[in-house]
Amino acid sequence: MPSAAAGVFLYVETSLHVGTGEPGRAIDLPLQRDEDGLPLVPESSVRGSLVAAVRRRCDKDQVVWAFGSPPGSESPLVGVLSFSPMRPLLFPVRTYQGVFAWITCSSAVGSWLTQAEKHRLAVDPPPVAPPGEFEAVVAPGCPMLTNRGTLVIEEFTFPVRQHDAMRRFNEWLAKISLPREPAYGFWRERFSSGVVLVPDDVFAFFLRHRTAVVQRVAIDPATGTALDGAMWTQESLPSETLLSGFVSAEDRGHVPPVAVSGVSWLKQLEIERLQIGANRTLGGGLVRWVWI
Repeated sequence: MPSAAAGVFLYVETSLHVGTGEPGRAIDLPLQRDEDGLPLVPESSVRGSLVAAVRRRCDKDQVVWAFGSPPGSESPLVGVLSFSPMRPLLFPVRTYQGVFAWITCSSAVGSWLTQAEKHRLAVDPPPVAPPGEFEAVVAPGCPMLTNRGTLVIEEFTFPVRQHDAMRRFNEWLAKISLPREPAYGFWRERFSSGVVLVPDDVFAFFLRHRTAVVQRVAIDPATGTALDGAMWTQESLPSETLLSGFVSAEDRGHVPPVAVSGVSWLKQLEIERLQIGANRTLGGGLVRWVWI
């Protein structure tokens, strides 16, 4: 059993691509997905990005104690820190009014709460009744509604149920998931009316079929034109996606170089931003790391 655990959010600032390493059928570089076809950021990607950030701040003994020995070590050690996959809790979608909304669903919230309980964390959001079939639950005064009182997401029109419980949930989530600095004040305010609860199958549909897909091309440095055959498509999670997961620490039996748990040690480093996945040279994969 873990000796300590904490929840964490990743707020995607620039499009995030963590691929499978293999070409897909319709997309050359698809996102990594779970058995239900929903995108995720695997534990290994989170760990690798953290190791890169921590190496610049701590000595080697602390890095090995926390994350384990690097591959090929003569005397391998298992690190005290463990990570869960990071899964989308909020997903941004285009709307007819108000530019975009964040959507979530009861199963995504419920799965997150189940994992929090498993890690013995007290997370108690305001309850919201699930939407009906092909219905959306919104906060009162939602700015994404049309003059007919409906919500248009992409090419789909949803009847809505306005409920104050949704506003309370949105404000609660903004308080625990977004960075505290003033630069995020606009987003905290927008959360109160911008998060929408949709049916589970609608949320899954958008995660499967409405991710960002861009065309990439390699340029010949000698001519400045595209290389022959060097064109491909790449799938990413768009900016403003909110991912959630957990970090836990377990005693592995070796002498710790610090006097606190692995989770407390990681918190004390005050890591605020990571770069995960591909497109580092293009500024991709920047995420904000927020402890609950």
